[in-house]
Amino acid sequence: MFYTNLRHAVSPGRGRHYGNFPSPKITLEPTSSLALQGGVVIVKCETHSEDPKTVYLFQNDKVIYKVVPVSISPVVYTIVNVTSQNTGNYRCLYENVSDRRQKSRPSMPVRLSILAGIKAPLSVLQLAPAEPFEGENFTMSCRTTASSQCFIFKRGHKQNEYLQIAEAKSNATVTIANVTYSDTGNYSCRCLIDVNGKRVYTAQSDWLEVTVMGNIPSPTIKLEPASNLALQGGVVVVKCEAHTEDPIFIYLFQNNKVIYNFISASSSPVVYTISNVTSKHTGNYHCLYENVSDQCQKSRPSTPVRLSVLAGIKAPLSVLQLAPAEVFEGENFTMSCHTVASSQCFIFKHGHKQNEYLQIAEAKSNTTVTIANVTYCEEGNYSCHCLIDVNGKSVYTAQSDWFEVTVIDRPKPKPTDEAVTKLNSSLILTIALASTTFIVLNLICAFLAACLSMKTMNMTIPQNVSFLAHEDSRRTLELTETSWRY
Repeated sequence: MFYTNLRHAVSPGRGRHYGNFPSPKITLEPTSSLALQGGVVIVKCETHSEDPKTVYLFQNDKVIYKVVPVSISPVVYTIVNVTSQNTGNYRCLYENVSDRRQKSRPSMPVRLSILAGIKAPLSVLQLAPAEPFEGENFTMSCRTTASSQCFIFKRGHKQNEYLQIAEAKSNATVTIANVTYSDTGNYSCRCLIDVNGKRVYTAQSDWLEVTVMGNIPSPTIKLEPASNLALQGGVVVVKCEAHTEDPIFIYLFQNNKVIYNFISASSSPVVYTISNVTSKHTGNYHCLYENVSDQCQKSRPSTPVRLSVLAGIKAPLSVLQLAPAEVFEGENFTMSCHTVASSQCFIFKHGHKQNEYLQIAEAKSNTTVTIANVTYCEEGNYSCHCLIDVNGKSVYTAQSDWFEVTVIDRPKPKPTDEAVTKLNSSLILTIALASTTFIVLNLICAFLAACLSMKTMNMTIPQNVSFLAHEDSRRTLELTETSWRY
């Protein structure tokens, strides 16, 4: 049974009676029992009982909170953003969990009053870092408009459960040392100030989230060329290696801003190619990674590397020559990369993902590279760049234009003259046989038709002869009769 109001809870009713439970004690914090508009008030109900129990909190005889505490510590209910609707009398009582007829009498009431027209000052929680690594420290401080006593707390697992972490003067720094995963959570604070000689709470600060990260090895990052220099319009390759075979998310940063993220399922370095470099690419680069299945398992950032762009020097062009652009499956095609000076060049193919370049070959400038016995896997877009020397420093040229290679089905072989002659002879013989067969069949049909006609005539001749004889007899008789008359 859940009580909706105090009258229902204390009404004896049939078969219900009070146990020998002492009445609980209820208090308000601050002890002035006053609050500001938008401020905070804490209601505490202390039962003095170790038995399993259900505690009910009432405002003006109406239940506003119900909880089953697991210890004898007071039940705490926090009212944030107080308004005039929170004004009233507060009481609490409790009942035995196993026998709900066994319950205490209500506590003595306490009254909460709101100071009209006075808005609670803000509290601001400052916290760093928001993602500490396991075993490290993080710091917090609560600030408000006046020097005061402040309270930092963490949100509990239950509704309206606030766990106090620290108490310190306003602006004082609190250090949480040697953090563990249990320190992950949401934190806030409020301060106790003096208004017209009365102690009241400020408004509660916004919640800030702390995530404790697993302590896994940092990745390594490097730039190519190794000089960490680039020309205007040139190329720079960034490689991040995580040294793990677990599926991971890798994040690449330039000056603390994410510029690339990638899911890697192998221990191979993640490669990010910057083409057409400008002064905007100058800066520090670092990377980190986190486990795909548990994103709290995150590495520390790699040691940063700095890219510098040589001002006023434009990168020479690279030109990729490729033949043929349409190659039959199983055949070969050739490529060569040309630039202004003799240098080492790199030919690569565009991958399926954005900014993914797959190196195909490495050769001297103007050297022909052959891709033999091609399959449909070689179909795609190809480009190149070269490594040259500028003022004693190795830098990349500009990237060449993209060239598309299309792999097509090999055509069926054409028949030879001998095969054509044999095919024609066979065709002529077939036609001759068909024609002969057609003529023979026609002759047979004609013969059969003639035979059928002859048979039909033989069957109709006797009837015709008999008819003619009958006619002749009739005429002879008629002539005889005529002669007799005369």
